[in-house]
Amino acid sequence: MLHSLKPTFPQIILRKDDKILLLRRSETAKVFGGYWHLPTGKIDDGESPKQAAVRECLEEVGINADLNLEFVCYNRVPSIHNPQEAWEDVCFYFGAAVRDQNPINNEPDKFVEMGWFSVSNLPIPIIPHVKYALENSTSDQVYIECNLFD
Repeated sequence: MLHSLKPTFPQIILRKDDKILLLRRSETAKVFGGYWHLPTGKIDDGESPKQAAVRECLEEVGINADLNLEFVCYNRVPSIHNPQEAWEDVCFYFGAAVRDQNPINNEPDKFVEMGWFSVSNLPIPIIPHVKYALENSTSDQVYIECNLFD
């Protein structure tokens, strides 16, 4: 049977003083080891993308945020398993301002570092489609496409 649904992931943009919070994955991570990334995760059965984002935000960085959908990004990027093949997914980017809460690394086995960065000065290496989404989203866009495969 042909399934038409793409993998879907929530991405969390936490902002403080014109900077966003990024986490650096462990070098031993299965996917993008050593790369910087937004707090994110998988959507559990019965969860909406927003519910998953709220849960992952609390689990990964200890912040109970009032997240709002900022934009959706369709990604078509080289597969990490075979760069000759395309990987496609859909990411829901939720955001919130963080004023009185300080993030903590609740998953030190997964993330070795975290920090606040301006979008104009993102750390290297950063996951390419996350970099694209952060640099190409605007406040009036609800949908963008990232095609790094062609």
